[in-house]
Amino acid sequence: MSLSAEHAAAPWTGVLADEYRSVRLEEVRAVYYRQPRLPAVSERMEEPHRMWAKEQALAGLLGTGAATTTHSLTTCAKSRTTSGRAC
Repeated sequence: MSLSAEHAAAPWTGVLADEYRSVRLEEVRAVYYRQPRLPAVSERMEEPHRMWAKEQALAGLLGTGAATTTHSLTTCAKSRTTSGRAC
């Protein structure tokens, strides 16, 4: 799996792909994480680089999840305020 992303201005742009399919990040509206696991880092990396990479991957994953949840909740709250309907 590969990820190429940029956040110069909202929304995120880039591509998430594996050998069979790909998706542009700006088209993603929801994610279903079927078998959650911690991010994996190559065993070929030497310490302390390996530990740093693991920590950064986890921080990125958690930060993205938190930002996405916050963005969704904020968007929902704004929509509800202007329309009077639930999201």
